[in-house]
Amino acid sequence: MNIAIFSDTYLPKIDGVVKFVTTASDYLVGKGHRVAIFCPKYPGHKDDISNHLQVFRFSSFSLPSYRDVKVTLIVPKTVERLLRAFHPDVVHINTPGPVGKAGAIAAHKLGIPLIGTYHTLVSEQMSYLTPRQLLGINRLMEWMTGTNYSAVEFLKNEGSLLKKLGWWISWMAYRPCDLVLAPSRAICRLLKTKYPSANVLAHSNGIDLKGFPRKRQYPTAGRFQFIYVGRISFEKSVDVVIQALAQVIKKKGVHLYLDIVGEGPARHSLERMVAKEGLEAYVRFFGRMSTEELSARYRSADAFITASAMETQGIVLLEAMASGLPIVGVRKYAIPDLVEEGANGFLAEPYDSNALAKAIWRLIENRSKIKQLGDASYRKVKGHRLELWMGKLERIYRAMSSSSSSSSSSSSSSSGRIRQIDK
Repeated sequence: MNIAIFSDTYLPKIDGVVKFVTTASDYLVGKGHRVAIFCPKYPGHKDDISNHLQVFRFSSFSLPSYRDVKVTLIVPKTVERLLRAFHPDVVHINTPGPVGKAGAIAAHKLGIPLIGTYHTLVSEQMSYLTPRQLLGINRLMEWMTGTNYSAVEFLKNEGSLLKKLGWWISWMAYRPCDLVLAPSRAICRLLKTKYPSANVLAHSNGIDLKGFPRKRQYPTAGRFQFIYVGRISFEKSVDVVIQALAQVIKKKGVHLYLDIVGEGPARHSLERMVAKEGLEAYVRFFGRMSTEELSARYRSADAFITASAMETQGIVLLEAMASGLPIVGVRKYAIPDLVEEGANGFLAEPYDSNALAKAIWRLIENRSKIKQLGDASYRKVKGHRLELWMGKLERIYRAMSSSSSSSSSSSSSSSGRIRQIDK
């Protein structure tokens, strides 16, 4: 098959969407399919292409309030011309930005089966478009306090007009899709509520268990090492993690340590917060790591922690669980799908450092059971193994393609075949 994949983020940037796109394209090429990736240009980056993998880049500029976010200048007619030349059997969009939208428009116009994966809660990202953020006022607040209170207030306000705009933008991109894949059951339920007419199916992004070997040693005494991996931004609530850690260290007198792996616009503010709290000996920032380095870092930790309240699945959670780590997280969106209270981790209410500190302490109190918690994480993540879910995705592509080529196939019968595949 020929598969065209559209994404508003791609290498050299590393995030959950990029990890899925690179993993999926590697798998599909390995199975003999031809893949074309449509994405933004990044200065100085060169792609590794082959007979089975093409990459089409489009000019882009950075969002002023978040330099890592690329806004792509893409002409739909150019996309249409490239698709005609590539002859895709299916188009798969992964973002609702200009690239994803252009792919959806071209696929719809050319009559190509269209699938979308809802990786990103755009409604939660709209905090970067608030007037205070665009005007740079929040940067001064961050410098003074280490916390972007405007972003926190925005995330808590479910009735925000900007959040509603984010849901509308997403719908405009995903509405033409014949099928929308949701990376978790929680997001599947949410999308069915937001978009009742959409054909939505829960479908994990999957995790390569071989790429993240599980740890074998679980010390039950001495220093306790947490790890956070992901974008270092205020919508990810990394500040809540630091505040909670400070509470436990100061109130309980225990030696807890945190490694923060990743980059993002909040890093410098959070480094100042760590210094202000007197936690320089306890919190380390590592920047981006290769997969091999990250895998080793997971195994050196005792538990993974996140306060993010915007996860559609959380590929880093899957990586941590594959490494055999218990999880401390929040009760929001996809995280409770992966973390069972007391079984493989502990949960707290979102945006609440006091509640997260209590979840941390529950884990410390159960340190004698930490191997059992880690084993439970590993057992649970095996249901997300890459070969299982990529195999299902490949069969969905085939079903969509065969349905399109058969004039007698109805949309409902195609949907039924796809759901049978996913069982």
